Amino acid sequence: MTTSDAPSVSTVMVRQLDPAVVRKLRIRAAERGRSMESELRLLLTAIANGETVNG
Repeated sequence: MTTSDAPSVSTVMVRQLDPAVVRKLRIRAAERGRSMESELRLLLTAIANGETVNG
C-alpha cells in the first residue's frame, strides 16, 4: 500500500472540556480496558452511526 492508497483520517480537538467530564471518560475507558482516545473514537463512531451508547 502506498501513501496515496492509505485511508484518510481526521483529527478533532475539543477545547474547554470540564475536568469532571474528562475524569469520567478516563474511568469509563479504564473500566473497558481501553485508552481514552480509543474509547472516544468508539463512542463518536457509534453516535455518528446512530447507535445508542449505554453506560
